[in-house]
Amino acid sequence: MRRLSLLLVVACIWAAGIWSVAGPSAVTAEGETVYVVQVGDGLTAIARKFGTTVPKLVELNRLMTTVLQPGQMLKVPNPAGVIANATSPAIAPAAGGSKATAYMVKKGDTLFKIATRAGISVAALQAANGLSGTNIRAGQRMMIPGVAAVAAAIPTVAMPAVAVATVVVAAPPTAAPAPTTAPAHSAAPVPTTAAAVAAAPAAAAHSSAVHWAYLGDSGPTRWGSLSPDYKVCDSGIEQSPIDVVNPLKMGLTDILFKYAATPGKIINNGHTIQVNFAAGNGNTIVVDGILHELLQFHFHAPSEHTIAGASFAMELHLVHKNAGGGLAVVGVLLQSGAASAGLAPVLTSVPTDVDVAHDLPAPVDLMQLLPADRRAYRYPGSLTTPPCSEGVRWILLTTPMDLDTAQIAAYTKVYTGTNRPPQPRGVRFLLQDTSATK
Repeated sequence: MRRLSLLLVVACIWAAGIWSVAGPSAVTAEGETVYVVQVGDGLTAIARKFGTTVPKLVELNRLMTTVLQPGQMLKVPNPAGVIANATSPAIAPAAGGSKATAYMVKKGDTLFKIATRAGISVAALQAANGLSGTNIRAGQRMMIPGVAAVAAAIPTVAMPAVAVATVVVAAPPTAAPAPTTAPAHSAAPVPTTAAAVAAAPAAAAHSSAVHWAYLGDSGPTRWGSLSPDYKVCDSGIEQSPIDVVNPLKMGLTDILFKYAATPGKIINNGHTIQVNFAAGNGNTIVVDGILHELLQFHFHAPSEHTIAGASFAMELHLVHKNAGGGLAVVGVLLQSGAASAGLAPVLTSVPTDVDVAHDLPAPVDLMQLLPADRRAYRYPGSLTTPPCSEGVRWILLTTPMDLDTAQIAAYTKVYTGTNRPPQPRGVRFLLQDTSATK
């Protein structure tokens, strides 16, 4: 009788083991497993369980966010044939669903209050917003992971299905960041939707745009309330720029630049100095196999992207568009140093009259605007000015370029303080290319 009881216990344990592990994974090709995400799973724990790394999971599954949905299937390298649940307390999907919610902190809010209303932990809220402490401020934008609704006033935005955006970020500067002051001009803005960015000159739709600015009642914290067309500036969950910290390091496919010396038209558009190029100019980049043509480039001072909180004197944005209308922006951080031969035709002819296009005195050698090392940070983001449209591939080059003090002054005597503050990174992946050469 005792032996029979022991056999029954063993059988029950064996059966329970089958039911607990049979669902989550299924072996496919040799050395690979398809894993079905369970409630509470996190990428770090899954990677640890299967003896791999988070960057490898990102690469295998072309992931764009750290938020996992129960039932989602992940391909995992599994030469040892591991079959087991992988759980993590990091960011478990809330009962309300798998959508993310953008939230603007109100007076009196604390992380505990926001997390309690959202039905998530403070740790999950901190992880989703890259916070190491509990200090928050009124007007700060945060992302609430996996929440159906936090409060009636909080709009819910589904995670957009766009390819990994490419961002170009330079290495940390040695000089102190340029001071931020009011822009020298406050003329009505140029719209920056994909269509408007493609227009040359951009002033074509200038007169009908809603006024926005970098300071005061029309400044960045108010953009989302200035017009229904600008609401994503507040409600978006993949906004740019960002502070570049703790990127995932991995080898990435080269970005192929095909640039040449090209004539252009320079214009003071009321917010910055911009150089527009004619359609079919032949200057292109290939990102993740997709061809994009250069439309224009423009400046911000100080830089919009920061590296671990440090800003640069200026930032150059080269805006490209593909055949489907998608945008890719190459960002180049500019620091004080030697004179830039590539930008000489631009910064020696900065116009002060607004919305008047002028021919550049000489073609711009576009390859001279890029560092020899073209490795970059990449992430999915947005336009950095209204309407703040998302789905932009950001490529921030990791190596900065130099401008001399006279070239920096040529721009900043006309515009300074033309930088949107860094936005919450949320659960987006920020990738850093660590390939040997580029």
